[in-house]
Amino acid sequence: MISKLDLKLEDYGFSKYFYFPVPQGMELDAELVADRAETDLLTNNKMRISGLLPFGVVKKDGAVALRYDMISQVNLEQLFSSTLTKEQLASNLLKMIEGLEDLEKHGLNLEKILLNKKYIFLDDFSNRLVFLYVPVKVNVFEKVSMNEFLKTLIAETPYDEADDLLFFIKLHNYLVKNADLHLPDFKEKLKEFAAVGTGPATDSGKAVPQAHFYSPSQGNVVSEAAAAVEEGTTVLGAVNIQEEEGTTALGVSQHSLPRPFLFEAATGEKIFLRKDVFKLGRDPEQVDYIAKNKVVGRVHAEIFTVDGEYFLVDKQSRNGSYLNGVRLVQNSKTKLKHEDKIKLANEEFVFRLF
Repeated sequence: MISKLDLKLEDYGFSKYFYFPVPQGMELDAELVADRAETDLLTNNKMRISGLLPFGVVKKDGAVALRYDMISQVNLEQLFSSTLTKEQLASNLLKMIEGLEDLEKHGLNLEKILLNKKYIFLDDFSNRLVFLYVPVKVNVFEKVSMNEFLKTLIAETPYDEADDLLFFIKLHNYLVKNADLHLPDFKEKLKEFAAVGTGPATDSGKAVPQAHFYSPSQGNVVSEAAAAVEEGTTVLGAVNIQEEEGTTALGVSQHSLPRPFLFEAATGEKIFLRKDVFKLGRDPEQVDYIAKNKVVGRVHAEIFTVDGEYFLVDKQSRNGSYLNGVRLVQNSKTKLKHEDKIKLANEEFVFRLF
């Protein structure tokens, strides 16, 4: 899908339009837009498809341009800017997925949709999201995948600290594990995740308690403030709640956004990943976590973050790095998810987001 487009806004007070000057040599899709660029203005030939901003071909400043009607003042950026509850977040995401599914049913190529939260609008009349479509024969624009767009959108969304954390964690982990997102599958998972959490019983029969946390603004998933693990136990809270390792947390400032951490199995130590590239090994001059274990290499491995995701890389260690029992290929990045088990030689850790 398209991530960026050079659009120009023209405001006439009672109406607003976006213009996209079509570069010379770029062909429009004749199946969607009549090849009538020699005419002055195709106001009577606008494409009107449910779920799309109405558009037409115009002659502007002697060149061909696509003109889009701005039918609403409310865009996706505004919808996701205020603090959302689980129900609100799920509802907004479902609107987006169902809108894209409808466009697919019309036979449109979703790769030509502009997937940018500034240019996805809420239709005042239908209460549905509408998208901007670029009807060109060859899509040469900067791209973004649906998975990447959703991960960024969710990471930047303020989430209600008093609502269901389990929903947020399940949603994040699903996106991390499914790079190639299939819309119908994601829609069903979204409904499934939204149906469980605070109040209803889990598979083990235990109610999932309420938890407090803040959505980080720079791609980290949750703060250390509080969370409910998938088995239904509460690991942290706003007041004196016992963590599963036996420690007590008295609450964390609303503005603190701690990094995920490694839980060292032998000692119970938490090693917070406070750098975007965090190195592990024995050499105190080169690494961020200093191991005392002689079978661990001088610079054994590193964990780094990109766009809210975390990756583990073995740095050509002699005794190897393992993820969930599988030895890693040296210098090859492998994606991490919550509760993954990591071994550096024989030293064991658990990767945790909270």
